[in-house]
Amino acid sequence: MDYAAPGCYFVTIVTAERRALLGRVRDAALIPSPIGSVVEAAWLAIPTFRPWVRLGTFTLMPDHIHGVLSWISVPRDRAGSLSIVVNGMKCDATRRARAAGLLQPEDRLWQRSFDVRFILSRTGSIRVHHYILNNPRKAWVKRRR
Repeated sequence: MDYAAPGCYFVTIVTAERRALLGRVRDAALIPSPIGSVVEAAWLAIPTFRPWVRLGTFTLMPDHIHGVLSWISVPRDRAGSLSIVVNGMKCDATRRARAAGLLQPEDRLWQRSFDVRFILSRTGSIRVHHYILNNPRKAWVKRRR
């Protein structure tokens, strides 16, 4: 799979050691922590640095994020690959968290890689959209049992 090709990608990025650093689920919604707010800002900044990328549905969870990234054009260089975009966001979030004093220099924010699924159809896109939006509610219901 060419992860620099036009299309939609569903990505999941997990915190180091699955630590619940990004917030907590309460009343079926995620309440972001200060680090979670920094991560969300870094995600929203992706198109600033990679203007060919469009952001889709996104959510924070206590120990991971889910989001959809769409390519609207293919850059000529490899700076457009999905790995470069996601790793750039991870570095930006880590840098922002350290600058705000929320993360120590020796602490890692993220696991090394990330999970990706190529969204092949409109039906798949709708399914991913609902999955992402319902994830905090599902975690809340599960926790209450």
